[in-house]
Amino acid sequence: MRARHFLYTSLLLLALCPLIEGSDAKSKSIEVRRFTVIEGKAFPREFSDFLYTQLIEKLSEARLFDVILGENELPDQPDGGSLVLQGTMLEARGAWYKGAGEKKLTAEVILRRRSNGTVFKKPITAGPNVWTRVSYADENELWSAGALADRIVKEIRNSLKK
Repeated sequence: MRARHFLYTSLLLLALCPLIEGSDAKSKSIEVRRFTVIEGKAFPREFSDFLYTQLIEKLSEARLFDVILGENELPDQPDGGSLVLQGTMLEARGAWYKGAGEKKLTAEVILRRRSNGTVFKKPITAGPNVWTRVSYADENELWSAGALADRIVKEIRNSLKK
């Protein structure tokens, strides 16, 4: 009798787990767009592509979404919960020469639902960790793009928990 009760309870739990997990506001897909750069700001030509790649990589590692879409891609099953991530690079502060420190990047990041409403819109600043940074030959803003991508993913994770 106890074994049967345990079996029924286990089967019921397995059946309800997807419903319970789906009950939170977790989106199934996110579209990542390349960040634009404000005119007059000096960023390397390849910066937008590099940050775009870093964001897709970091979102994949975080496993927050079932599908990560590239720029201007549409989800296979349009749902009201899919998100769009876009932003504008505002500034890069810090040292320009080797050994003097690192660049801190600031971006205005917008995470919005494809159907309606903004999840968040805020400036996010990040710089590389001194202990884990990778040195590029010219130590420009590409140095800090990974740290900015990490910070953006952290903000997305926090906003989805609410």
